[in-house]
Amino acid sequence: MLFNVAVDVLHKMIMNNVEEGLLSPLGLREPLKHLRILQFADDTLLFVRSSSKDISILKAILYLFEDISGLSINYSKSSLIYFGRFSYKAHNLASSLDCKVEHLPIKYLGLPLKYGKLSKSDWQPLLDNLFRNYQNGLSKKWTKSGNTNKNHQMSSKLEKGLFIRKLYGIEGSLLQSRKYNASNSHFWNAVLSFKDAFLHNVKWSIGSGDNVRFWEDKWIGYNTLASIFPESYRLALSSNVSVKSQGNFYDNKWQWHLLMRRSISPEAQAEKMSILNLINNSDISQTYDQPLWTLTSNMQFSVKSFYSFLNQRGITSPLYKVIWNPIVPSKVRFFLWLLTKNKLHTKDVLHLKGWTGDLTCSFCGLEPECRDHLFLSCPITMQVWDHFRKYFLPFNWSFALDELLLCLEILHEPKKGFFGVLFLLQFVGIYGSARGSASQKLKVKLEEKPIPRSI
Repeated sequence: MLFNVAVDVLHKMIMNNVEEGLLSPLGLREPLKHLRILQFADDTLLFVRSSSKDISILKAILYLFEDISGLSINYSKSSLIYFGRFSYKAHNLASSLDCKVEHLPIKYLGLPLKYGKLSKSDWQPLLDNLFRNYQNGLSKKWTKSGNTNKNHQMSSKLEKGLFIRKLYGIEGSLLQSRKYNASNSHFWNAVLSFKDAFLHNVKWSIGSGDNVRFWEDKWIGYNTLASIFPESYRLALSSNVSVKSQGNFYDNKWQWHLLMRRSISPEAQAEKMSILNLINNSDISQTYDQPLWTLTSNMQFSVKSFYSFLNQRGITSPLYKVIWNPIVPSKVRFFLWLLTKNKLHTKDVLHLKGWTGDLTCSFCGLEPECRDHLFLSCPITMQVWDHFRKYFLPFNWSFALDELLLCLEILHEPKKGFFGVLFLLQFVGIYGSARGSASQKLKVKLEEKPIPRSI
């Protein structure tokens, strides 16, 4: 632990010299642009330009680190790997550091570092060693406990598939087994399953551009560049690149330079120019990138807004606030929800369920009873509503329930709350009166001819 703390000081010393311009840039693209040191235990990889100046500065940093930390660097066991066209230069640079010259491939953490991807034969020694250590540890554990039979069973299972010693024709291994995958957590898998939905509602205010993906994040308008320009996205050098990686500062002025995979057609070139015209007014600065949450008015994330989005997918009924008014009792709200869905037991609904009784209105007995007739256009009901229409109603009357509720929705407080509660109570009263006057008749009819129910 103390060694890791000391090596972190070395990392800070190198990065400070990079920021001050003493160590030259490596000239690499994202995400390797800021790579300078890799550390695992006492194995360290340092990356610098192959110039006498950079090697001299690196040597001075190492000497200072030795003096500060009290640690000693064994230069005889250190080596320099040169990536360049002039092989003689490697020996000159190595002599400056008093170390030897090596060439790729070399071994680091048990695996070869080389050009290109690792082959199956490169992985095989590591897997054999892993299998051997696991089997030896398991054998010691069960032998110590005296359970030799269990040891034999576990060894046979290992040979059959939990760990396969030969990588060729592999049937299963530690790297592929879900059972032994440390990241196979039901909780985190459930959390990550909402990642796309979460990012869909995040819009970025660009600062330095380091933390924002150029193609796949929303930082220009409310759509990603990948969705607006799919052809250019397909030809991009990399899809997962930052905004900052797509340009440079020239004479203290930001200029965009999109990195494409190859030469592109005239049509794709025209699309590229459209992208540049769209983003031309967006400049990179030294401030932090700011995420904005699009589901709230203050652009701040809230669990409530995201929960509502996941349940409703961003689509809410225009009557939502009228129906689910928090100052109204829950049973009344549920009643109005059934009313808007036309699920109350008016006679036309009962008829659809198999009831064969009289379909005429329970109040007037003149027309078939349906939702809009019973609650709005029945002559008996209209006598109630006429009082509101002539004296109090602040909008034009409608004989369609949905249109009437939409008129309530567009009212401003306090009229909206007052008339919302008033209409709800009136609807409950009308339905109760209709069912009360017809309850005995309905009861008799249902006893004579009950509604058939499927089993």
